[in-house]
Amino acid sequence: MSTFPPSAATDPNLPHNSLVPHIIGVCSTMLVLVTLVIVARFWIRWTLVKARLGPDDWCILVSWVLAVALDLDGINQIRYGLGRHIYDLSPDTNFSVSLELCYFGEILYYLCVGTTKVAILILYLRLVVQQTYRMLIWACIVFVILTALSCVIASIVQCTPVHKAWDAAGNVAGSCFNVNALFFANAGLNILQDALVYILPMKMLYDLKVPRRQKIALMFVFAVGGFVVVTGMVRLNSLKVALRTPDPSYDNFGAVIWCAIECNTGIVCASLPYFKPLIDHFYPNLMGHSRGSAKMVRLTNGPAGSKTLKQSQKRNVDQTELELERGIGWNDSYAAKYAANCGYSVTANGKSSSTSNGSEDHISSQEAHGIHGGIHKSMSVVISRD
Repeated sequence: MSTFPPSAATDPNLPHNSLVPHIIGVCSTMLVLVTLVIVARFWIRWTLVKARLGPDDWCILVSWVLAVALDLDGINQIRYGLGRHIYDLSPDTNFSVSLELCYFGEILYYLCVGTTKVAILILYLRLVVQQTYRMLIWACIVFVILTALSCVIASIVQCTPVHKAWDAAGNVAGSCFNVNALFFANAGLNILQDALVYILPMKMLYDLKVPRRQKIALMFVFAVGGFVVVTGMVRLNSLKVALRTPDPSYDNFGAVIWCAIECNTGIVCASLPYFKPLIDHFYPNLMGHSRGSAKMVRLTNGPAGSKTLKQSQKRNVDQTELELERGIGWNDSYAAKYAANCGYSVTANGKSSSTSNGSEDHISSQEAHGIHGGIHKSMSVVISRD
């Protein structure tokens, strides 16, 4: 377990500092932060948006449970020597328990980062309608799930027998495969996936027909996810240190806290887009307006002509711009009053259809057939009397 001589515990030339306060501080802060963010996210969904929970919400809830378990796992390792030099541990300290907790922490980490990325990608599916984008997103989801599952399985069976994985003293007979290769392969795949997940929506957000301030804000929210890529790189370096050190109880510190930071910040970044209704509620003019309720003017009985509908900018807090129940909800509602038994020609986006049925129900039904999940751009509708 260590190459230090027994006299190292009293050697004044060796460091005797402790990282225990840092572990408690980082893991506790992450635990509180991610819990507050999740509570706020679900409060916004239930109270402000009044929306049902979607698959992305359930995925992020699973991620939160795994992140909390990972935070507590790191804190619990302190009882068994984590954060102190191996030569400073008391004789009754069972460091093997810390390694066992680290073993289960690896599994929690793989599952947490996987479910968080899936939650973000499901959000993308709710925001786009382009078939090419959707196929790319589905490919990323499959890639993430397969990576997470394969790493979990490999981590579980890394040693034969399994409990040799936390045998600090080397008393258990058996063998283990090259765990270093698993760690580095997973870290490399995670960095690649993080880059894909947070870069993927930039073109989509840039093309949105929304106010400039709102577009910049949305792009910034997803760009913040780039911090997760950085944490993945730092974690990779901490793994190199932990796997080559003669002082594992002290140098495992970096791997433990950076796993916690990466998992928790990933959940926070995945939840930031859902905070827009909260911003609109308290600062309604901060990000501009993109949702209006369009009303149809009454058609007179005068000469044949056309009326062009103009959107109003009335704010409705319960139907916010980033409602996320069926994507970003820029749908317009139309109400009409006109004489019966009259024919009308309805033109929208360059396509027109004529009907002798001028009822409101019929026109609404025609509108409904053109609506698809995702982002719906507002349009100008011209209704002419035949």
